[in-house]
Amino acid sequence: MERVLDATLAILDGRDFESIPLTEITEAARISASSLWARFPSKRGLLRALHERHLARGRAMIDAVAEAERQSPDDPGAVLSRCVRVFLASRADTQGPAATFRIAERRDPSFARRRHELDMHVIRLLRDYLIDRLGVADPQKRKQIDLAVWGVAMAIIAAVEPPYGFAEHVGVGHEEVAAELARMGKAYLDLVLASTLTPR
Repeated sequence: MERVLDATLAILDGRDFESIPLTEITEAARISASSLWARFPSKRGLLRALHERHLARGRAMIDAVAEAERQSPDDPGAVLSRCVRVFLASRADTQGPAATFRIAERRDPSFARRRHELDMHVIRLLRDYLIDRLGVADPQKRKQIDLAVWGVAMAIIAAVEPPYGFAEHVGVGHEEVAAELARMGKAYLDLVLASTLTPR
């Protein structure tokens, strides 16, 4: 099965998966159509398997980054900046297989839902890290940090996901978007933390 997935992944060049002829897939995988169907019930089933593996690899990469950042002595602002860049990179990839998967995610709610689950996993990781690292116990402040992380993440998605693409609209690159969103997120966190120290 892995050989079939690897071979099919290699021919994903941004086309709609449904437009890729079955013969192209079987020739790339060096497998007969009947053998392919014995492993996957349909082309959609094959695409789903490829998509799931793509998301699993993305999650493993993000989890590895998160674990390394937990050990980092840097201040939370620097960690936030790096995490924003990782999340942006995972979302800004529009070439090859990623482009094919994007088409599936826009067309099929079940594919979009799986991508959304990965996004939520990333957001929770960053939120929990910040709350723990900053030692915030106040429920209201924890909620504000949650909102800050959500806001940055949603802005990243809006920056790189069609049809919005405001990064291109205002003529800035993804790196500049990442830097600015990280700065905005850090400024908001500073306001939240400062308010915890203000007497009521």
